[in-house]
Parts: sequence; structure tokens; C-alpha cells
Amino acid sequence: MTEEAMLAWVAGLIRQAQSSGTYGTVTIHLEAGKILRAQVAANYKPPAAGVNARETGS
Repeated sequence: MTEEAMLAWVAGLIRQAQSSGTYGTVTIHLEAGKILRAQVAANYKPPAAGVNARETGS
């Protein structure tokens, strides 16, 4: 995969996390300046008082 394609792939992961409203981190692992892998870790917030957990997607 070309460097441009790898950057587009990483940008897609970030775009997906943003559009889905993710709370968490996206970690990009590099080796010798090349993208080796990406790790997406989501965190979940407890529902607000009076909100059903099913409504928050938790």
C-alpha cells in the first residue's frame, strides 16, 4: 500500500470516529516513519440522570 493510501486509511478511521461521536483515542503506530497499525479505543460515559442507558448506545 502506498504512503498516500495509508494516510487516507488513517484519515478515514479518524473521520469515522468523529462522525460517530466517539469518546476515546486513535493511536497510530509507526516504524521507521511508516504506518504500521492503528488502534481505536472507545470510552463510554454513563448516561445522564433520567436517561435510559439504551438511548445513549451504552
